Amino acid sequence: MSLTDVDHQIEGNQKKTLAFAVVLFLGISVTIGIFVRRSVSRPVRALVDETKRIASGDLENALKIESKSEIGELANSFNRMTKDLARAQEELKEWSKVLEKRVEERTQELTKTQEQLIQSEKLASLGKLAAGIAHEINNPLT
Repeated sequence: MSLTDVDHQIEGNQKKTLAFAVVLFLGISVTIGIFVRRSVSRPVRALVDETKRIASGDLENALKIESKSEIGELANSFNRMTKDLARAQEELKEWSKVLEKRVEERTQELTKTQEQLIQSEKLASLGKLAAGIAHEINNPLT
């Protein structure tokens, strides 16, 4: 009884099994790659783009990642942070306006006080001049 036919069948089965394993491995790898790209890569890229947009000063738009995973939670907290940052920026603008108004009021008060001081100096000088003239007039009369 010859075993060459059996050896050829075993060898063929090994090649088929190896080919099936390679195809299965490639299929699983591609599936995992697509899953990772959709679930991780795109949302992370969106977060990076959003940080660049916010760094340029645009605080209006919210990040739209609808996921219940950690990346979705990260996007939600990122949106909250952006809203808080926008609110803080508005508060700073309001404080700036209030401070500008106060500085303007104080400047007007200082200008008014300075004008009063100049007027007082003028009146004091006029009083000294009048006293000097009165003294000069009184001396010859005496």
